[in-house]
Amino acid sequence: MSGLLYRNRRDDFGAPLEVQLRSRWDGCIDFFTQAAMSACDESMALAAQQAALRDDRNRRVADRRPDSASRKLVAALIGTPVFIVNQVKRLLGVSFPAANNAVADFVSLGVLRGTARQHNRVFVAHEAIAVLDQAPEQDRRPSLKL
Repeated sequence: MSGLLYRNRRDDFGAPLEVQLRSRWDGCIDFFTQAAMSACDESMALAAQQAALRDDRNRRVADRRPDSASRKLVAALIGTPVFIVNQVKRLLGVSFPAANNAVADFVSLGVLRGTARQHNRVFVAHEAIAVLDQAPEQDRRPSLKL
């Protein structure tokens, strides 16, 4: 909710003042209820975009063995879009070579990008980061104004 409240910081925040000065709760409760509902809408939209990325990645590795580290890595990329190979090894419970091969597989598919350094190289699922970094759509519930 903090993002939504920040984006609306210039709007009339008279409701909290009305609570403080006159014990009028209805406007404040309405404002925060609408803000919570809007935050839920944003979260659901984000989840849908991440699910679409997951589905796309699953299609890209559909020809790999069902138990391959590449197929297992698809789900891990949603929750961990920035990592080193040792983290993949621990997350997936596979050997370092298997984790490294899965990461290399996704680099070759263009899903991951690695840093220039060689030791403890950091990999980024750039599409997932782009989804997380995007500004939310205009408030889906424009009645936030008090």
